[in-house]
Amino acid sequence: AYITESGALDVVAVMSDGSLSGSPQQIGPVTKAAAPESVSVSYLFVSGDERWLAWVETTTKPNAMYGPQEVATHVALRDNVDNTTQVLPTSDWPVGFSGDTLVVAGHSIKRWVTTPTPHFVKIPDAAPAVAAYPKGVVDVTTSLAGKSQIESDHLRLTTFAGHHTLLHHYDVGKDYRSLAYNSDAVSPDGKYVVVERGN
Repeated sequence: AYITESGALDVVAVMSDGSLSGSPQQIGPVTKAAAPESVSVSYLFVSGDERWLAWVETTTKPNAMYGPQEVATHVALRDNVDNTTQVLPTSDWPVGFSGDTLVVAGHSIKRWVTTPTPHFVKIPDAAPAVAAYPKGVVDVTTSLAGKSQIESDHLRLTTFAGHHTLLHHYDVGKDYRSLAYNSDAVSPDGKYVVVERGN
């Protein structure tokens, strides 16, 4: 799956030797817009088992003075087993997949559940999340360290039940600039986390 230059989302089968099987098929955006508005896809996420795809769809309208203006943002979720896609009831931003569970961030960190009915559930005591891992999220808390007033970021694992494991702490200004605004990632098997410590 990949985002095209025009902002569409295409999928194509790739063989083991790297050759393509068939032609690309467009699967997004699924949000409809009436002209002159348009919809584009960004921020593509894939679950570790490749069953699920999630992406952001942004609707914009032209503005002669300021350029394209954002009208609405939605998250789309596709099941690659039955090839169905749904637009989720949120304007929050995807963080990634925890196993097969989509995690989003906004005013709080939430996970998408389908039983008994599809809805979002808040993850208790989760701080700003930078990635998802198989049992929860990788998040960042910030504190001042003693009299020196050096700001520190604490990278930790937070489970869906709200339990924390400290991975590391970083001194802002010494090691890097704010961890919470960086891009981090977890390997599909959930064993490794990659941490960006600055531009």
